[in-house]
Amino acid sequence: MGISVARALVYAGAIIGTGYGLMKITVPNENEMRERLDPHLRQEYDKVKARNQQQHQALMDHLKAVAQSDKPTWQTQSPPLSNDKPASP
Repeated sequence: MGISVARALVYAGAIIGTGYGLMKITVPNENEMRERLDPHLRQEYDKVKARNQQQHQALMDHLKAVAQSDKPTWQTQSPPLSNDKPASP
């Protein structure tokens, strides 16, 4: 019984390792994917990414301000977030 458990663990490790290796080889990272984009899509991607970073920074600033106050979270005002979506061509 001990040998069959050890063999199963070795096979499971080999399967998982193979899957992880294939994933690392075949899936492009963010920079590689960005370079493959059409110039128009790349420009739109950069605009959306910049807007998301601004919204994230506004949220973090708001959370820092709320953390320093004595009010409960539900009594504070939420940060102004822009929900403007880019127009479709």
